[in-house]
Amino acid sequence: MFVAGLLCVGIKESALVQSLVTFANVCVMLFVIIAGSVIGFRTGWVGYELSNGYFPFGINGMLGGAATVFFAYIGFDTVASTAEEVTNPQRDLPLGIGISLFICSGLYMLVSAVIVGIVPYYAMDPDTPISSAFADHGMHWAMYIVTAGAVAALSSTLMGSLLPQVHTAPCQAAQCPILYLYDK
Repeated sequence: MFVAGLLCVGIKESALVQSLVTFANVCVMLFVIIAGSVIGFRTGWVGYELSNGYFPFGINGMLGGAATVFFAYIGFDTVASTAEEVTNPQRDLPLGIGISLFICSGLYMLVSAVIVGIVPYYAMDPDTPISSAFADHGMHWAMYIVTAGAVAALSSTLMGSLLPQVHTAPCQAAQCPILYLYDK
């Protein structure tokens, strides 16, 4: 309710909150990269000592992982729905999408490389792989930072997925107000 109400207030207010939440997410990811790298250098990157090769699940495992990672990029459709808010959309939209994809991909790859390096893939907890990786190395307090980052990421995703709906709902109501009231 809070997120939908915030989006209804205005695009500038919701963009400010979205920026703050995104900043928190980036800070948590940088924390995971830095703290995980410290653990990795101390322990000798035990996750990369694989006895059965570097490609243990074959092509099916690679495609399954790629399909899972694909959903990390779902939020970029929000950019298209807010194109009218940009001053120079022909230049700024492709530039913004490209830079954000580059930053997100780089951060995701670094987090993955660090976490797999400090805990072997077969020893990871499938429910909480990042926070349990820190707990396995005695950094139980880091679990709270990672959990706060996960909550911030979920709220950011919720804001991103609700933004196009908040903008299109008044348009639908204006086209046919009677049917919109009874549409469920």
